[in-house]
Amino acid sequence: MKRCFQLLLFAITFPFALHAQLVVTNGAQLKLTGDAVLTLQDIDLVNNGDFNQTTGTVRFTGAANNSISGSQATRIHLLQMAKTGAAQLQLQRTILIGSQINFTSGLINLNNNNIELDATALLVGETETSRITGITGGYVQIITNLNAPSSANPGNLGAVITSAQNLGSTTIRRGHVAQTNVIAGKPSIHRYYDIIPSNNTGLNATLRMNYFDAELNGRTEAWLGLWRSNDNVNWTQAGYSSRDAAANFVQQSGINSFSRWTLSDNDFPTGVFDVFPDGTTGIKLWPNPTANDLNVSVRVKKTVDATVWMVDMMGRVMVNYSVKLMAGANQLHVNADHLPAGAYTLMITAEDGSKLQARLIKQ
Repeated sequence: MKRCFQLLLFAITFPFALHAQLVVTNGAQLKLTGDAVLTLQDIDLVNNGDFNQTTGTVRFTGAANNSISGSQATRIHLLQMAKTGAAQLQLQRTILIGSQINFTSGLINLNNNNIELDATALLVGETETSRITGITGGYVQIITNLNAPSSANPGNLGAVITSAQNLGSTTIRRGHVAQTNVIAGKPSIHRYYDIIPSNNTGLNATLRMNYFDAELNGRTEAWLGLWRSNDNVNWTQAGYSSRDAAANFVQQSGINSFSRWTLSDNDFPTGVFDVFPDGTTGIKLWPNPTANDLNVSVRVKKTVDATVWMVDMMGRVMVNYSVKLMAGANQLHVNADHLPAGAYTLMITAEDGSKLQARLIKQ
């Protein structure tokens, strides 16, 4: 027979805000057994004692925003989000999840704290309106073994990995802070992944990154591509092999190592940029390859302020300066004497957000 333990507390209305709280005091223990359900309706959970659940369900309901806080680690076996509408459960400390987080309604706001999933735990039922968020910081993490994974989605975090190699013990973290991407000229969507395998070379892996429309952060969905960073500062465009705006994913194959990954604009509108008399568009570069200086030709439909960038294959900005492009044809001179030999991307971004880019070789 199913056993159900429900705790229902209600706040008394005063002229000032007051939250009802379930407080586990120092030295006290609250233990759920069997299929027990602890329902917290518009109630904060404050753990200053022992709240270490290996079974049972903790269910958050009601229309108020509530929190999990306290001085001690809080472990929940199954957490059920059943708040009304857009009401939030805000984390004020890291929590541990043994089995799953089940989303019915309402948001979990990481609030610069973390959710640590056991190796077999997972997120169930995330939707556009009921999911984990946290644009100020924090992440949800799982550590699991990936040996020749085939469309593996550890923890159901939305990073789907395929590789014939043994990645070993792999840490995957999903965060929701927009990443600063100088090269793209705009911040990323409100989702990123840190993927940290024990074996991180020669993977020839495929990564499918899922997202919600609510996380787009102003990016144009039809232009999304993958970007990667080894230091969370300098970014390299990783592109895509397939993407589907209706199914909300971008995928790339042939990945030999993992790091931090996010989505931002991969394709860019031509905007103010115009075609050349021969009917071609884009940037014309010569000589290419070049041993020293570089000539750049571009046409614009109207006078605009723009920025010229040159970025190496590591995503480092090597040249960056502002220029005013006059309506019609423009010829620019870029000094490349100081650059080491190698491959580079030259980009011109206009004030309306439009962008052109071309590859070049420095000898």
